[in-house]
Amino acid sequence: MQHLELFERTSYLFYRRRRYRCDCGKRFSEDNRFVQRYQRHTIEWNQALGLRVIQGKNFKDTADQFRTSQATVIRRFDHISEYCGQIEPSVRRFEPLFAVNCAIKCGDQSHSY
Repeated sequence: MQHLELFERTSYLFYRRRRYRCDCGKRFSEDNRFVQRYQRHTIEWNQALGLRVIQGKNFKDTADQFRTSQATVIRRFDHISEYCGQIEPSVRRFEPLFAVNCAIKCGDQSHSY
């Protein structure tokens, strides 16, 4: 799996996930903290790509820098933008607080939201 660069050189981790078999016939694989299930890139690589794709000039330069395809970079960007789109700013909850603060400061109770 592809990992971040070390000393300006691309690094690959060769990792073989251990699998265990129970007496009942079920199979389990070991848990790890550096790669998610069914992924070819480490978690740190995905995080670094996510930061670079937001701050970088374009998808092509980011893909060249991380030695991956433009399609992978675009997919990661789409995933990040979908996640950010789900976070909805809740302005409604601040309106009553504003009304209370305004009523305290100016003494007017006619503000309603």
